[in-house]
Amino acid sequence: MVLDEGLDTATDALMTRICAIASGEPARNEINGERDIAIWKRGVTL
Repeated sequence: MVLDEGLDTATDALMTRICAIASGEPARNEINGERDIAIWKRGVTL
């Protein structure tokens, strides 16, 4: 997206998505039925 539409457009899209999720819109992992997240883990996560 950044290469095609520019940094400003990508930034706006990201901020819009963050605000939507913070306001209660389901994130992709919730839509797909995934409930586990692994933040800042290195290596294989099962």
